[in-house]
Amino acid sequence: SQIKNLHVLSSMVRKLRIQFPIDKETPLDLAIALVQSPKKIDVSMAASLPYVISAINACKSAQDEIIKCSDSTILAEKIETRDRLRRDLYDKLNTTLQELNQVPLQDRGKQVQEIVTALTTHYDTFTRIPIPSIPPIDSLIPTFEEWKSNKRGEVIEA
Repeated sequence: SQIKNLHVLSSMVRKLRIQFPIDKETPLDLAIALVQSPKKIDVSMAASLPYVISAINACKSAQDEIIKCSDSTILAEKIETRDRLRRDLYDKLNTTLQELNQVPLQDRGKQVQEIVTALTTHYDTFTRIPIPSIPPIDSLIPTFEEWKSNKRGEVIEA
């Protein structure tokens, strides 16, 4: 009976050590590191984007003015203003595109895809468990790290 209990306990410890290896990072650790990485890609990487949005709004306003205009003498001036604003928008779009071309989107996409594949491989069965409400990631990460630390202690002590 004691040998059977010892075998059951050692099997549980072995499973815990496989599931939560102490000496290497898990796919979940890698995913968290990727999400928290300072190399995240976001709209702030295109510093000129707000200028593009402003230029788009200016073009729309100019077009609205043209539509509302009934005076043919003022209309030519409004069309000229709109065309100038369009050229300005074109220049701003080019600047933004140049900025975005410097962003390593393909590299980041490849990293994300690799992490998703690893997460799916290791944790796919857990993704099928229905969860009534998913808490925000900002609160999940510290909770997970605390839980993992506790589990690491259990594995070491076992």
